[in-house]
Amino acid sequence: MCGVDYIKWLTENFTAESFVVQSSNKSVISEILSLNKFFENYLFLTFKTYAIVLSVDSPNSEERTLKHYKDKIILTYESLLSATNLPEYDQKLRVARVSFVEETLSICDESVKQELTQKALEEDTVIYQITKNDGNWQILFAWKNIDLHNFLYRVALVFDKRNIRMDGCSFCIENIATTNTILIGKLKIIGSQLNDNYKSEALMREFAMLREFYTKDLIFQKLIETRFMSISRCSLLRAFSALAEQFLAQINEDLYTNYFIQEALTFHANISKLIVDAFYAKFKPGAVNLAIYEKSISEIEEMISNIDSGKPKHDTRRKTVLACILILLKSVLKTNFFCLSKTATGFRLDPNFLVELDKSFPTFKRVEKFPEIPFGIFFVFTRNFFGFHVRFRDLARGGLRTVITRDEEQESYEKPKMFTECYNLAYTQQKKNKDIPEGGSKGIIFMRPDKIDEMCAILRSKFEFEGKENIAEKIAQYRKSMKVEYLYSVQRNFLKTFLSLFVSDENGKLRDTQIVDYYNIPEYIYLGPDENMHDSMIEWLSEYSKKVKYFARGAFISGKEKTGINHKEYGVTSLGVFEYLEECLNFLNIKKYTMKIKGGPNGDVAGNLIHLIYNKHKDRCTITSISSSACAISDRKGISIDELERLFVNNLALQHFDPMKMNEGGYMVLITEKRESGAFRVENKVLRKTESTVQTEWVESNKAMRMFETMVHKDVTDVFCPCGGRPFSLNEDNIDDFYVNNVPTSKMVFEGANLYFTPKAREVLEKSGVLIFKDSSANKCGVISSSYEILAGLALEENEFVEIKKEYAKAIVERLKEVARDEAKCMIDAYKNGEKSLVKISEMVSQKINTYTDGINKFLQNVDLREEKNKQILDVYIRYLPTVLREKYLQKCIERVPQMHMKAIIATSLATGVVYSKGLVWDVSIVDILPFLLSK
Repeated sequence: MCGVDYIKWLTENFTAESFVVQSSNKSVISEILSLNKFFENYLFLTFKTYAIVLSVDSPNSEERTLKHYKDKIILTYESLLSATNLPEYDQKLRVARVSFVEETLSICDESVKQELTQKALEEDTVIYQITKNDGNWQILFAWKNIDLHNFLYRVALVFDKRNIRMDGCSFCIENIATTNTILIGKLKIIGSQLNDNYKSEALMREFAMLREFYTKDLIFQKLIETRFMSISRCSLLRAFSALAEQFLAQINEDLYTNYFIQEALTFHANISKLIVDAFYAKFKPGAVNLAIYEKSISEIEEMISNIDSGKPKHDTRRKTVLACILILLKSVLKTNFFCLSKTATGFRLDPNFLVELDKSFPTFKRVEKFPEIPFGIFFVFTRNFFGFHVRFRDLARGGLRTVITRDEEQESYEKPKMFTECYNLAYTQQKKNKDIPEGGSKGIIFMRPDKIDEMCAILRSKFEFEGKENIAEKIAQYRKSMKVEYLYSVQRNFLKTFLSLFVSDENGKLRDTQIVDYYNIPEYIYLGPDENMHDSMIEWLSEYSKKVKYFARGAFISGKEKTGINHKEYGVTSLGVFEYLEECLNFLNIKKYTMKIKGGPNGDVAGNLIHLIYNKHKDRCTITSISSSACAISDRKGISIDELERLFVNNLALQHFDPMKMNEGGYMVLITEKRESGAFRVENKVLRKTESTVQTEWVESNKAMRMFETMVHKDVTDVFCPCGGRPFSLNEDNIDDFYVNNVPTSKMVFEGANLYFTPKAREVLEKSGVLIFKDSSANKCGVISSSYEILAGLALEENEFVEIKKEYAKAIVERLKEVARDEAKCMIDAYKNGEKSLVKISEMVSQKINTYTDGINKFLQNVDLREEKNKQILDVYIRYLPTVLREKYLQKCIERVPQMHMKAIIATSLATGVVYSKGLVWDVSIVDILPFLLSK
């Protein structure tokens, strides 16, 4: 390159206004070019506030440049191409300038900026405008809390895969290091396909998916990087991969991991492409072609059957994966995949795919694992989470819980079990909901570990560069607030997607016209709060359901603070547990008793149970052990009920228990307080009470964890109340923890938490003489309260509900006591009459009531309740209404509550009345005696 006047060459090849020929840059660039005898493809010149990159022009220049600086926040990017080839080269010189600080140039008109920012604050997806001015295209956008880590690199990847060149960009950040951080940007882009509306829409669909962009899996490496398939199409494969893992894990959890599922999809890429083609033919709005869909399905089936690589072991695994995904594809009834504004991908599935999986894979064992086919299944997927909603009746309600994972190890352990957990919780809910018109359902959101630490590192680097003060404090506050915002954003995105799949207009058609619907029937679903559903999210969901015009309005979610019956405030779930406890104590003639509890005083069920014991059984009950997710306390002389009540009243977690309130010999294990002690040794804090002081011990973490996990189970008491904990905390593998000298550590169990025991664990305990009042009976009062809240929400305006709330809540509490006592007495009577398993009795009660309910519902299907001849039937519904509702708003309760809901109330009211009054031995056809029941 010697002999070339690069100063002159640069001046001739770049405009006078460009950054290239600015005096400082021009001299540096020319010097570099003249000194490099063999010019490399890329030269990165990094300065304090910016960088200049020289490269021989190639299709992926932007991608390569921005990948180099992916760990920095890039706020301006400009790329220029020389007018002629670089001397002695057959390509032109590309010069890029990358700035790490905000520059004074204006991104857009201030009014446009404000409009974009305001909209972005209200949404979880990107707000954008794509325009063409003087032949040049640009995208203006605003995005709340978008991951800034390698953001521009991801943009470059999207554009590169679409053969679009980024000519330049600039960004500014509003509200940095807050939960409302807004990235505002302008992208200048070049590409002939931008003139094609279809391709332009496809580009923006992929741009909107930047939040979900993932570069570390096989699908990216084998299908996207090779340009075999577009980013959006591959996102569909990722969704099916995550969905398939839940069911293939039933066959072999170790063999059918997400990695091996993606391996099958990428190894047989042509089959994967055909799977996506079939999906597009079935669901793409305006382009549905069922003939192509059916043809594709046949081709896929033939291609799977013909797989033969000469390696039978691998072929069998891959065939199983692809066959499973094909079954799931055929079961999709509607999807929001083609909605431009989606925040996640959602499917409404035909639940009979469980039957098809059982037919195709003998080791699936559907009847054993999923004995009853649900009425409906929804699946929602995105990079940060996935979730299910399972319901067992058309009209259904149940809680929505969020499973939070701390790290990748916990994620990999918990992830394959999520559908099973959701199914079992919904199945339990179906049995529990026997006293109410809604069938059982459950929703679960599985939240992957957050990436907040990455963002904190970027912000720290930015703040240090800018010389900011109190950086550690700013970062700590940001981390804390973003942990909560991450949870809320995941929940919002799940719920927005979920609702979009069933919110219908007055004619029963989905309001979102971009969704092709093969189910084509209105769906009636209600939610309740569950684990990690905070009051603020309950209120948000209530308002959002009104915004999208769901027929139930705010009644879609129960437990609202102002316009609902908040479970924690009224202690409705614990109330039922306590009533069962009292009935059992009376049956056994026990006056004073000892108790152990799983769950903390700031929890809904455990906290309110402590409150009830404090108010009603303070002189009868001695609590000797209690544990939460962070702390466990053992005190054989009795844990201070006054101190536990203080924690409950002030909504404080168990670790805030004053250790001086323990008796001598009592101790606390604080599992979240740890220290490193030497190489590879971690210890946890244990506080022990002596006669007059509290001593601190540091116990090796494995030993401390064992103390923490077994403390409550090993404690010998009369009563055990599991009111918290993950599903199946006690199972056949650790049931020995519940025994001391081959004797169970408690005589009575009242399940305040759902699915705390596996069925086999319950069976073992019952054979040892333990009386177990299972979850579907003992903690049913929460769902009954929510059902009454829904009823009032359907009938009344919010101000009307608030007006009667106090009186209405009082009536509900009395009703809860009544139904809990009725079932407890029914169960104990059956036990006294010779049936030795209370678990089986609970199942029999639920089965009998639900059978009767279904029979009456079927009988009422074509009955018009508002016709005079059916007044006798309608009277059952009217009697069900609490007095205040009946006296003040009877007409509204008749006119505004859907007949489907009213009939379900009539059916369940009659069914429960028969079973609780006549017991389990009375066995008649409910339809045959319906006239007799109505006359009562």
